[in-house]
Amino acid sequence: MMKRSSILVAMLLAGCATYAPSPPRSAGSIRSAARTDVAASALASVLLSQQDPPRDGSERRGLVGIGMTEDPDTLLLGGELDFPVSDRFLIGPMVQLGLDDHTTLFAPSLHGKYLFPPDHEQGSTRWTPFVQGGIGITYLSKDKPGAEDDLGLLLQAGGGVEVRFDDQIGVATTILINVLPGGVFDENVYLSWQVVQFSFRF
Repeated sequence: MMKRSSILVAMLLAGCATYAPSPPRSAGSIRSAARTDVAASALASVLLSQQDPPRDGSERRGLVGIGMTEDPDTLLLGGELDFPVSDRFLIGPMVQLGLDDHTTLFAPSLHGKYLFPPDHEQGSTRWTPFVQGGIGITYLSKDKPGAEDDLGLLLQAGGGVEVRFDDQIGVATTILINVLPGGVFDENVYLSWQVVQFSFRF
């Protein structure tokens, strides 16, 4: 609302400075009017330049990525959706799928993400660090004789950074510590790294 008011005031000032009627005036009044016109134009420019830039967390976005767990042989695929609660806080679902020769990992969760957007010059590449945490479940299936599937509570904490090239697309990387309080196949924690994520706005 404030931004719209500033734009309206700027347009009115610029219009008055440009289209004000000009009856016959003395040299002194002409100089005074010129100074007034310059001041009005300068104020209009300042008001227009103070428009808020797009907020990094004000849009819905999706991320799909590829990476690994602490076991380099595990292929990790991931996807998540972020829905803004405020300019800096987002929530949404996330899923991780880990695959190797003997194990399948499936971990859906609900996460919250807090952004730390630094100031960017207009037209520059925007990069945004973030931290996130979540809660969900982890399902493990091991392809070994006598092994059974196991399921357990999942708690997540971590962070990363996103680089945006324009208003629609970007890339990111995210590292998460995944804690299994009850243990799943005697595992209590694992590290997951989405090495490259492609982000898009929708």
